[in-house]
Amino acid sequence: MNLDGNKIQKLIILFFLIGLVGSIYMLYALPGSLEKNSMSIGFQAISDVTPLLIRTSVVIILTLLLGLAYIIQTQRMQNAEDDQQEVFYIEDTEVDLVKGESSDKKNKINVEEIVSSISKAVQQKKTTQSKFDALLQRACDATEACQGVLYQTKKEGFKRRLEMVSAFAFSLPESERLSYEFGEGLVGQAAMENKTKKLDEIPEGYMTIVSGLGTASPNYLMIKPYAIDGEVEALIEIASFAELNEDHDEILAQSLKLIEQELLENQQVDTTEIKEQPKKTTKTETTTKKVAKKESSKAKSKDVKKN
Repeated sequence: MNLDGNKIQKLIILFFLIGLVGSIYMLYALPGSLEKNSMSIGFQAISDVTPLLIRTSVVIILTLLLGLAYIIQTQRMQNAEDDQQEVFYIEDTEVDLVKGESSDKKNKINVEEIVSSISKAVQQKKTTQSKFDALLQRACDATEACQGVLYQTKKEGFKRRLEMVSAFAFSLPESERLSYEFGEGLVGQAAMENKTKKLDEIPEGYMTIVSGLGTASPNYLMIKPYAIDGEVEALIEIASFAELNEDHDEILAQSLKLIEQELLENQQVDTTEIKEQPKKTTKTETTTKKVAKKESSKAKSKDVKKN
């Protein structure tokens, strides 16, 4: 059986107390024991030595009590040191925890604050296009993305496609626009499934960062669709050299929500323009009209000759 230091000291104190009580009793009973068990010592002799025995007993008892007090005091001091060490350990642990929490807070992204900053930047813009550009730029800055594209859904009958409406650090001429049908490529597939796609390894050649110092391919990609009433109306795609996490996902989701009204208005404008486009006249219709006009002219000429 294993005993620690505290238990051993308590056992020593217990045996010491038992020995102390036994010693006191034996000293108290010593004169009577001598008189009873020894026939050679008379009562008068025992009476004569009794004061000496009492003094001796007092000295022994005081010595034992001092020894007991020393043991108890030593035990208390040991307990106090153990408690102090435990307090120090707890304090050090709490300090480490506080430092860890502070470090986590520093590394933790404040999504609400970032979205609020993006919202202010978007609200300062007047036109729909400038709002799209401001949102994408701020979202890329917040997520440390080195490249980004914002798409909006365009509907042509039953066909849906995603058309680029804004780009950030994207190597594409201004006159060109990316466009994907739903289900086409990673962008179209994300829109079709209405699910966020996150890649830790971007396919080679999928995206390239071009600068004056050269070219490089990012390592991480996130594609975030945004649905209104169950229909995907927009999608944002960002690429980064740093890992993209759930906080970045939330930033994109909240950012896209900021331009919901603009997306709906832009969609209505596109629909109105399609409806108001003049009907194109086919070659057959033009020929038919010309023949009918000639026949009408001939009929009028005959009527004039008859008259």
